[in-house]
Amino acid sequence: MEQQISITVDDDHLQDVAGVADRLRARGMQVDQVMGSIGIISGSVPSGMRQAMRQVPGVAAVDSPVTFQVAPPGSAIQ
Repeated sequence: MEQQISITVDDDHLQDVAGVADRLRARGMQVDQVMGSIGIISGSVPSGMRQAMRQVPGVAAVDSPVTFQVAPPGSAIQ
């Protein structure tokens, strides 16, 4: 099963976000989006691979993405 993750790139590697993304791909991450200007890489990894992503040079943090839902129009709670 795939698990969605967001990677924060450390300050020392902000000039090489694309390189960090390449290293994450080489370790098995399906990279969906690279946001170089803010140092975030999002994508998915197979279950159990999250810890391996922390070991990639340039990775400061591995987090689950924050999600939210808006109640449908006409719902009692808006």
